[in-house]
Amino acid sequence: MSSAVINYRKANPSDSPDIAKILVDTWKSTYSDLVSEEVLNKRNYEYVEPRWRERIDNLTEKDIIFVAEKEDKEIIGMTWGRTEKYNVAEYLTEIDKYEGELLAIYVLKDYQQQYIGKTLVSRVVEFLLNHNVRSMIVWVFKDNPAKEFYRKLGAKYIGDRFLELDGEKYLESVYGWESIEDIRFSF
Repeated sequence: MSSAVINYRKANPSDSPDIAKILVDTWKSTYSDLVSEEVLNKRNYEYVEPRWRERIDNLTEKDIIFVAEKEDKEIIGMTWGRTEKYNVAEYLTEIDKYEGELLAIYVLKDYQQQYIGKTLVSRVVEFLLNHNVRSMIVWVFKDNPAKEFYRKLGAKYIGDRFLELDGEKYLESVYGWESIEDIRFSF
């Protein structure tokens, strides 16, 4: 555990190698029991980095990506939010009432449980509220223990769908906040 001072800021294209490291390392530490070794192995730095560079290069006013960095400029976490749903499931009509989406949030294992994830989510919430978006969803692997993080923030379970990764299907759940103004950031 670290007691480093953390700075939160919008991501820029030069952050893409650090974001790739966070994503790959977090996937390997968190999803090793949830997805196949083949899926994990494909998500290496060389595969992930150009995709995130392009994503950051092509952000619109609908998207925001934040990073959490230590005083020494080491990036240790990231999040991506959007003012409209990016990942829809047409058969889950319950998600129609939700506007925005928390698309990604990853914090390196050594920095988890230190309020960094909550702060990153709060930055996305602030962005959404500034764009008059009052509700949000997030998708999470069905068996991912991180779903408890969203439940503690007040998210309610909405439903499930299958996600296909490299030809393999995985069950994921969607959680939502009808009012992001009511998210409980202290727990």
